[in-house]
Amino acid sequence: MAKSDLVELGFKLLEPSGNLKDYISNYWIIKKDDLEKIFKFKILTDANMGIIINFSKPFSIKLNDETFN
Repeated sequence: MAKSDLVELGFKLLEPSGNLKDYISNYWIIKKDDLEKIFKFKILTDANMGIIINFSKPFSIKLNDETFN
């Protein structure tokens, strides 16, 4: 995925503030009102736990040939 794709998605990598820094190394946000195309990309793990909170339209994730909706 090119940097321009991340910009188009509205991707932002953020650091937590205050006491949360002891528990959260960083978090990221993708904010896009309307996606005109499908994006394929890999998210490389750093061995930490991850949580996805979706406040938008349903989406799917494909992992090891299995699709999660």
